[in-house]
Amino acid sequence: MTLLETELVIDSDTHVEEHPVVWDYIAQEYAPRKPVMIKIDTIPDRPERDMHWFIDGDVMPRRMGHGHTCHGSPVLAKFGLAKDATVEEQAIMTAEARLEAMDRHGVDVHIVYPTVFLQNLTKDLQYEAALMRCYNDYIAERAANSGGRLRWIATVPIRDVPAAVEEMRRAHSMGAAGVMLLGTAGDTFLHERMFDPFWAAAEHLQMPICCHLGWGHDSLLASCDSPAAAVCIGVDFCLVMGLFSFVGGGILDRYPGLKVGLIEGGIDWFPVAFKRMKQWRSTAAARPWPALREPEYYLEECQIYFGAGGDEDNLPELIKSLGADRLLGGQDFPHVHTAEDELSHSFIDLRKRGDVSDEAKKKILCDNAVSFFGIKPAEVERAPRRKGKPAGNAAAE
Repeated sequence: MTLLETELVIDSDTHVEEHPVVWDYIAQEYAPRKPVMIKIDTIPDRPERDMHWFIDGDVMPRRMGHGHTCHGSPVLAKFGLAKDATVEEQAIMTAEARLEAMDRHGVDVHIVYPTVFLQNLTKDLQYEAALMRCYNDYIAERAANSGGRLRWIATVPIRDVPAAVEEMRRAHSMGAAGVMLLGTAGDTFLHERMFDPFWAAAEHLQMPICCHLGWGHDSLLASCDSPAAAVCIGVDFCLVMGLFSFVGGGILDRYPGLKVGLIEGGIDWFPVAFKRMKQWRSTAAARPWPALREPEYYLEECQIYFGAGGDEDNLPELIKSLGADRLLGGQDFPHVHTAEDELSHSFIDLRKRGDVSDEAKKKILCDNAVSFFGIKPAEVERAPRRKGKPAGNAAAE
């Protein structure tokens, strides 16, 4: 394995697994509706997923029936307690706690997303905005004490466009590295013209738009009658819908200076979705096509990035067709996706690969994230390096 060194090691996809203390930051007028944690340990096949949020009369994540969702928030479930990371590290109870985990894995910077907002939490958009402000205040406070090593992605109430613009501006002033959206705004596609004031503000602020995997389309989720449907369709189609809005729906015609990242879905899906858009655009059946140009134009001329794992089988092929300078390396800490419920070590996998050049590895581990998120390496305190060990490889010991 190469002892490849990079200026920084940046994990562009990490998360907070929320602890009840997050909601202590909620505005006083919403205090009576503060989310609370409840225990339900009788769900078949899921005894370790025993903690849930009770938000606005609903239990989340929803573990049974239509509209199933499955994620690791709240952190205090047996599932979270069994991970190879402490509650304090997963929830970022303090900056120091998360930095300890980063040091173990030789990672300098975490780009941090929420977990609970990977689904829409309420139909009350003012209440949703209050929950998002609450979370943003929580994570901003911790990132401020991290020596530049924790970079947070704000969550904004995109279904209420004026409120979303206001919260994006506030988050920008607080140091947010970007804003997180799902692939749609509820049942509404992101390319609808009602969202143009948001895109205009994001372009002006040069605020990266991080379109993250999640259960964004409420009607699609409601149709999912099993956990299998919820992850294979409700989640996996999220980024396809987001990609279409940006390269097929016309957003980048009107706001070509936007920075757009499609995060966590890997890159296996991209060639198929892109090919289908190209094929349909050439047909009469798809006319009038909303975007002014061929899909490949936006890929070549606009700032579109894709989250990528070092263990993806088709990574060399995607580097050839997409370009290594469009990939953001991520390990999804502290989420787990394997059958063994292990934390990802995809940076170690990337370093071991002989079919990816060192130049491409450096871009995936560091350079692309520096460009996309506007990180100034000189302002970042480094993780301790173990003598003779490359950054991002401590976990292999």
